[in-house]
Amino acid sequence: MNDSQWKDIIPFLERGFQNGTIAVACRGITNTWNLHFVNETYPALTRLIEDYIIFRGVDPNRVYLIGFSAGGDGTYQLPQRIPHLLAVCSPQGGHPNGVSTINLCNLPIYMACGEKDGAFKRNQVCIDYYKKIMAQNGKYLGNYNAKVEVVGGSPHSFQCWKTPRKSYFNGSKSLSQTNETAFTFMYSHIRNPHPTDISLDTKTFLTPLRNYYTQRGNTYYNLEVGKNTSDIVQVQINYNNNVITVKEGTNFKINLVSGLFRGGDVVSVVAGGKTTQYRLQKDPNYARNNMKLFCDPNYGYDSYITIGNFQPEVNVGYLPQPAQALSQGAQAQPQYPPQV
Repeated sequence: MNDSQWKDIIPFLERGFQNGTIAVACRGITNTWNLHFVNETYPALTRLIEDYIIFRGVDPNRVYLIGFSAGGDGTYQLPQRIPHLLAVCSPQGGHPNGVSTINLCNLPIYMACGEKDGAFKRNQVCIDYYKKIMAQNGKYLGNYNAKVEVVGGSPHSFQCWKTPRKSYFNGSKSLSQTNETAFTFMYSHIRNPHPTDISLDTKTFLTPLRNYYTQRGNTYYNLEVGKNTSDIVQVQINYNNNVITVKEGTNFKINLVSGLFRGGDVVSVVAGGKTTQYRLQKDPNYARNNMKLFCDPNYGYDSYITIGNFQPEVNVGYLPQPAQALSQGAQAQPQYPPQV
């Protein structure tokens, strides 16, 4: 059934994509009800995005995630673990299943559901989730940007690309005619790889297989979290005045691109009621290594600052043998992580 549903959804969704889009249809990684958000999903999709950036020239600031039904379930869950890779996410006919909203702080989300899709209360929980997201603007740092559409008269399945249509928007009780779809919403947004206001729910973000086949699983935008990082981290960066304010959290690392700071090489960090000044390192080797690590030219971090007693986790993902071993006739063997 999953194979047939997967094949059917490709022509169903691809009608909404603009010319020039590379559309990648991801088959669920298991045959369970949560097939798009088991632990193996997150590093697999991360690596897939990295490969398309490197080998197909995809713009890393224009990666969009859309899913329908069970794919909609996954499109609620995935952005909480890989939000920094996406420009927009759009769950269609899905269910959030109680997942946190905090890590959507700079990721726009467009939710849609049929008016008559009462199974699992999908037509109501999407509205509740929208309200929960927008309420975070008064509590957490970041730009929480959400829209929810309940398609008038539609059951679970609806033509999410078709216009004009009448829908209820953002909890309204009145039908409105619209020419906007999830696709027009997606294409109107481009990712900001260096947001100035960042909130992170580390418990939701970190997954057991986060470093499997990719080494970036501990880094959310420019925040690297470790063994003892606080459950919630909030950081505000003022690139004009060279001030970093830690609103909440400790024991983490902030990677920085020195060229973004307009006030010189010295940065003031306000944390725990104390102000400390740091001189940016500007290490070109560190920048090159980070661009390789993240497979993203936006992330040439040449400096970093640690907050509190940061203890980095050991990366256990796939690592090739060093080149000199190959020159001696040895076979390169992947270093797999232990079972989790």
